[in-house]
Amino acid sequence: MSKTKISYHNSLAFGLILVLFCCTPAFALTPEIYSIEPDHGASSSPTNVTIYGANFEPTPKVALYGGEAAIVGSADTADQAFGVYVSGNHAYVANSYLGLLVLRAFDPCTNITFVDSTTLTGTVPAGLPLGTHNLHVVNPNGERAIHPNSFEVCVLNTYYRDADEDGYGDPNSSTQDCSLPSGYVTDNTDCDDNDQNQNPGAPEVCNGEDDNCDGETDEGFDVDNDGYTTCAGDCDDTDPSINPGAPEVKNGIDDNCNGRIDESMAMPWIPLLLLDD
Repeated sequence: MSKTKISYHNSLAFGLILVLFCCTPAFALTPEIYSIEPDHGASSSPTNVTIYGANFEPTPKVALYGGEAAIVGSADTADQAFGVYVSGNHAYVANSYLGLLVLRAFDPCTNITFVDSTTLTGTVPAGLPLGTHNLHVVNPNGERAIHPNSFEVCVLNTYYRDADEDGYGDPNSSTQDCSLPSGYVTDNTDCDDNDQNQNPGAPEVCNGEDDNCDGETDEGFDVDNDGYTTCAGDCDDTDPSINPGAPEVKNGIDDNCNGRIDESMAMPWIPLLLLDD
C-alpha cells in the first residue's frame, strides 16, 4: 500500500493558510440609513421611532443632531473616535452644540434596540431643539452612516382629513404633523366629508339632508310649520291645514296634496235599475 508523503514545506504552507483564514478580521460593513419613521416628533413629548437601513450591527451608537452632517473634532475617547460620546442613556455628537440628547433606548443598557441588520428601534426624547436634525448611526466596528435632515422636531398641530376637497375637514379623521399634510385642513366642521355640497358654507336646499351642517334638515322649507316641507309633498306651504297628512274636506281645495280636489266628498255612483212598465 502506498503512503502519501507530506513535505515540511507543504505543512508550513497549509499552516499559514489556516492561520490567515482563522485570524483575518471580518469585513467591516458600512451601515446604510434608508428612513426613520415617523420622521417628525413633538418637542414636548418622546417619540417612538423605527430606523430602516442595511448592515446594522448589534449595540450601535445612534444620534440626532443639528448642523452639518460631517463629524469633526478630536477623538478623546473610544466613543468619540466613532463621532459620538455616550454617557448613561444619552449620547452627544463630538464638537456639536452641547446638551443635544439623542435616542433614549427602550432598554437603558443598550441605548437602542437592534431588531435585525435592517431595523433599529428607539425613542427620541422630549426636549430637543426645534428644527430638522441629522440621523447618525455608528456600528461597533466604527463604520458610520449619516442621514441628513431626516427628523424634524416641532410643535405638533392637529389637521383634519378633507376627502371631498371642499375646504372643510372631518372631525372624526385627524392627524398630527409639523406642517399641513396634503389632503388635510385645519377646519373640523364638515358633517359629510364625502359630499362637496354638504358643509357649513353650503346653502340649505330642500332635499331631506342637512346641507349646511347646522344640525337641522331642510330648514326654511316648512314655512307653515305643519311638519311637511315643499320637497316632502306640501302643496301649500302657507297653510298648515294643507299637507299630505291632512284630511280632505269639501272646500274646493286639494287639502291632502294628492292632486285631486274634494275626492272624498263626491257622490258615490249608484246604478239605476230601469223597470219596464
